[in-house]
Amino acid sequence: MLPLDRHVFYYPAGPVEASRYLLHPDGVRYGGRRAKDQPDVFALFREAGVTDPVARNVLLKVSGREGGFEAVNTWDTGYVSVGFIQFTTGPTSEGRSLVRVLERMQESEERKTKKNPARRNEFDYYFVRRGVGVEDGKLVVRDPATAKLLEGADAVNAVIDDKRLIAVFQNAGEHSRAFRVAQIQEAYHSYYLANKFWRLPVAVVETYVDDSQPPEKSYVYGARNVQLAMAQATRRGALPGRGDTPARRVVTRLPDIVASYSDALPSEGGMLTLTDRAVQRGVVNACQSFESALIEVAGNSPLVIKDFRRREKDLIARIRPGATVWVSTPTWPNHPQVFAAAAPAVHPARARASRSARCTCGRVRCRALPLSAPWCRYRPPRDAPSRRARSAPRATRGSAAAGRRGP
Repeated sequence: MLPLDRHVFYYPAGPVEASRYLLHPDGVRYGGRRAKDQPDVFALFREAGVTDPVARNVLLKVSGREGGFEAVNTWDTGYVSVGFIQFTTGPTSEGRSLVRVLERMQESEERKTKKNPARRNEFDYYFVRRGVGVEDGKLVVRDPATAKLLEGADAVNAVIDDKRLIAVFQNAGEHSRAFRVAQIQEAYHSYYLANKFWRLPVAVVETYVDDSQPPEKSYVYGARNVQLAMAQATRRGALPGRGDTPARRVVTRLPDIVASYSDALPSEGGMLTLTDRAVQRGVVNACQSFESALIEVAGNSPLVIKDFRRREKDLIARIRPGATVWVSTPTWPNHPQVFAAAAPAVHPARARASRSARCTCGRVRCRALPLSAPWCRYRPPRDAPSRRARSAPRATRGSAAAGRRGP
């Protein structure tokens, strides 16, 4: 039972199942209610300042694999993981994502309380009064058994060992609106990279075998590859792969390609792949995978940003190798062949009704909207025969009028 509360949380006494990420066998795990199933999730995103529907859909889809706002986890390599994106503390909690969520919530609540002193400070109520806080970018807790103040690695270990401390986070995720808004803000600003920019160095390599002939041109992408090409250009004599034929290589540095991530990955599926990589492996790893995918896709040919946009499917396949592509049914005839060239597995998928999806019959979340039938049974297309017409010949207007009963 939590202090100052009557809420009781139950966790299984036995260890969690075996996994390669298992680090604390006595840890707990609670997934909670999925964020997209929360009744006020759209209002939470608006309050967090996330008005882009693509960003909202991407974060909700990524959270489907992580849990709800009240999800907690203390058994894997993240040490203490909380929230719908599983914000972690790591071994020391210094500067980690869960600490940033708490700092966002603390600053927001202090600003709102200053404007309205009569308002309840949710950070103080749900965290500080229950022995959890942040200071100097580290997690700070008060040990319920000894009342000793712990910070950093000691605080992380105390949360893992004492289930009452991890229940503080679960309770806040269930009842604190400010905590859920802070989670959305941190997920959007830290893991959604659509509006952030990337830079790709480019150089052109001109190889002269015979001065009377035009040079052979090839393009090099990436900082390391450009530096290597410039170092090889200073060498004299035969070039690799040319045998004993003397050749001269000239490397010219071109302006870097600078664009946002959404310019190269314009679709929701592309941003979903990159965001999921950032959540699972970290933002640095996601950016490195994206740059490696750009270099592989470009090869030795001259490409600009619109060329990367056309080859988005190849970028997705390299950012997430082994990904399965689900193609909607029906779709354009060439789509399965196009995506099969990039992804190892392509499967047809029925369209699913979203919250705002409206069928051709005008109904929202129509049961017939998943395309299990050639058309909606409530309003078929004009050329589709009706159920009565399929069972009996169509009656003329005169015969139908003659069969009516009078008043």
